[in-house]
Amino acid sequence: MAPRVFPESVRRMQASKSMRLRHELWHYVRAVWGNPRFPEQGRQLLRELGWGLPGGREPMDANGGLLLDNRAGEDFLFMHRQMIAMTDRALAAAGEPPIARWTSIPEPGDSDFPVPPAWTYADPASSPQDNAATTRFLRFIKADAYYEQTMRVRERFLTDPANLRRLSLGALGNLAEFTVHNAMHMRWAAEPKGYRPSLDLGDPAGGDPAWDMLDYDYLGDTYSSHVNPHFWYLHGWIDNLVELWAEVNGVRTIDWVGDWTGGPDLTAPAEPVAGVAATATAVVAATAPLADRPARPMPALAALLRSSALPSTLMEITRQQEGPA
Repeated sequence: MAPRVFPESVRRMQASKSMRLRHELWHYVRAVWGNPRFPEQGRQLLRELGWGLPGGREPMDANGGLLLDNRAGEDFLFMHRQMIAMTDRALAAAGEPPIARWTSIPEPGDSDFPVPPAWTYADPASSPQDNAATTRFLRFIKADAYYEQTMRVRERFLTDPANLRRLSLGALGNLAEFTVHNAMHMRWAAEPKGYRPSLDLGDPAGGDPAWDMLDYDYLGDTYSSHVNPHFWYLHGWIDNLVELWAEVNGVRTIDWVGDWTGGPDLTAPAEPVAGVAATATAVVAATAPLADRPARPMPALAALLRSSALPSTLMEITRQQEGPA
């Protein structure tokens, strides 16, 4: 059975600039916030945009180590649970059943979810050496050996009831995000139609509209990954961990503390999509009005933020944590 393709009305909701930017910004903020190389002016700008990270909820410490005791992992699980709920509502409005979920991570040779082949990475914004390293990483993470020696081992750890009893929900979320989630994105990513420029905090809602087309559904970019059918299978698997954790620990109702879903919508209001009750801005219940958005930062600050060159994308973070040099 091929991966399920959602109705076009739902896909257009997911491909809207509003939903794309929200998903990208959410991951971006968490990736850079605790990094000492990220300039303080950048954090202040994000605060002014309404996108400051709640205090003490960085997923990683200053050295890149995972923080398992600060509820950052709850943020990860909660935000994506809201995305799933929003998409399920949109599917229901279109007369469709909820998302399908992986019950286990597909093994090598799975006929329904084959691993796309690695490709020669050729981002014009990167150096030849960096592109070569990324190409090696793609071959590494897509190999059968990676599944056998790493991914399957981590899946067993995260689903073992004995481990779930020892882990807080936040610890489970952070471990899931940075040991399996990112790797699943890159393992099932196919060669994109092109290489989208990095996020520009000087004009976050700008950019070439070509990247907002339905065919830009690259699983390795948080701006586009949720337009890809595989996203919902792998995040369904992640979301199932929440229920397994609750069952093992006898938790009937989860008292979420880590519930950060981001800031206001930074895009202009989009045209409503026919047949879809929920819009991309419904990822969170409330957003600040567009009139409250601050002015764009000075060009010098925008240039400074671009030049910090931090690992902030799925590809960069996963390659840094997983891949060979």
